[in-house]
Amino acid sequence: MSHNYPPELKKKIVCLHEEEGRTYKSITAEYGVSKAGISKWCGEFSKECQEKAKTNPEAVSEMELMKENNTILNSASDGC
Repeated sequence: MSHNYPPELKKKIVCLHEEEGRTYKSITAEYGVSKAGISKWCGEFSKECQEKAKTNPEAVSEMELMKENNTILNSASDGC
């Protein structure tokens, strides 16, 4: 069944993926949208989210820090 999601929600979801590094799986679980939909929306709205990131460089550094922390945590859990 096809849903018609508002553009604002689509942009928010793309930004969650692009800026915060959220996975399709986590977004799907939280918002109930399909992975295919997220992928399609990323193609449509990723440039806009990247522009927002350029105008807010602090958000990019926070994202890089979160990615680094995530890598560290994943490495630590692999050793268990």
